[in-house]
Amino acid sequence: KITEIFKSIERATAKWIPYWENNKIIWADNSEIIGSIYLPKNKKNRALVILSNRSEKGFMTNLHFDKEKLGFVKPRIRVIDAFHEVNITPEKKDGAYIIQFYPQSYRIFEIVNY
Repeated sequence: KITEIFKSIERATAKWIPYWENNKIIWADNSEIIGSIYLPKNKKNRALVILSNRSEKGFMTNLHFDKEKLGFVKPRIRVIDAFHEVNITPEKKDGAYIIQFYPQSYRIFEIVNY
């Protein structure tokens, strides 16, 4: 499944933004979450986000992202759990998404602008 996800964004040619350089493009309220981003060259309305929980504890946290820094121009956003193929619904007025993390785990999300 992970190979399929990376093929869908053409990872070899996508722009990669590692977690140490993402400059508040994506962030979580819990500092134990780090995230890297892939921006496909031929799909300007999509981003693939890989988030890792470095903690030995599981928790819920708010996921935020700056759609302008992602290069998104359309008004609507959809966040999809890329591994389980389910939509994630924003649960906060500020557009944050509540995400559950298990101890020392990762999550992969596709962000679509439409």
